[in-house]
Amino acid sequence: MTRRFIVLGLATALLAGACSEAFEPPPDGGGATLGPMATDRETPSPAPTPQPSPVEMAMADLPLEGDAPLYVRVLGWLRTGGSVFCRDETCGLELVDPRDPTEDVYLKVVRDGSSPNTMAPVGSSFEEADLEVIAADGSTLRSGDHVLVTGWWDPDGDTLAPGTIARTAAPKLTPAASTIAQLRSRKPGTLVRVSGRLETPFLLSCGGRNGTCNLYLSDVKDASRTVRIEVRMSREGESRPLTMRPLGDNFRDVDLRVFDVKKRTCRAGDRITVVGWVYRSEDGTPYIDPVQSITRIGK
Repeated sequence: MTRRFIVLGLATALLAGACSEAFEPPPDGGGATLGPMATDRETPSPAPTPQPSPVEMAMADLPLEGDAPLYVRVLGWLRTGGSVFCRDETCGLELVDPRDPTEDVYLKVVRDGSSPNTMAPVGSSFEEADLEVIAADGSTLRSGDHVLVTGWWDPDGDTLAPGTIARTAAPKLTPAASTIAQLRSRKPGTLVRVSGRLETPFLLSCGGRNGTCNLYLSDVKDASRTVRIEVRMSREGESRPLTMRPLGDNFRDVDLRVFDVKKRTCRAGDRITVVGWVYRSEDGTPYIDPVQSITRIGK
């Protein structure tokens, strides 16, 4: 190492001497000289391509035809839709229109789970409550959470590839106040507010498109009048707002735990107010799904 350094230093010195003789400036100071400005000038790098500004669009206004993708920002809430299809490094989720939950778009999310704007991998057997998406701020998003998605909308494939997924509040909508008896006359897809006593069914059915369980509201003055409400399941041990603890096969009414918007526990027999969208089953019976809010009133 020392010899190589000495020889290199000697060669540098000789070269410097030769250069000083060859390029000695004329006595009158004229002629060209070499200096840092002539030898160290860097070629400027091209300016980066500016990111386009996203177009704020309602989900219903997204074009279904066109060749060029659009850079948009769309409001919605997350769900798996009952199944998750993964290909290569992305998985498909559903972004649901908060003003019309019958409308949704396909959301392609990177399957990573360790960095923002990605989702945790899911196994072959999963529940809706298992969904975890990492928001732009690093917080964890789950099924039912409202988000603002900024990304590229592909009209040809009806898919949205997000650049950022940001948590946001649900839009302020005005529900129609109703009694349980009045729900039969409400137009399907109407956002309603209805109060009653929380009840468990004789047969509990869980799963479906939103990963929900069927509970019931009964009229405080006439217990024979009821309406089915679909409430999302949480993970065991969690108490997320607008969800319920999982129930085993041999459950009792006292086992029911539903958490309202303030994470207060609602039990069977408690009076609650529910805001959600009313629809009708095939036999014309009204039901509420999805539920937008649950508020505990008391006993």
